[in-house]
Amino acid sequence: MNLSGGWAERGHSQQWRSDTLEFAYSTSKPFASLDTLAAVAQGPRTR
Repeated sequence: MNLSGGWAERGHSQQWRSDTLEFAYSTSKPFASLDTLAAVAQGPRTR
């Protein structure tokens, strides 16, 4: 599966390539949210 495509910057002068570098800001938020939802769904922990 090829997931690279589109534009690398707003001016649309450089296309996105498979070796384009990208900053990974806020990439952990979805995983932290899913972890929290799973913990809430399991209910309270008992000792």
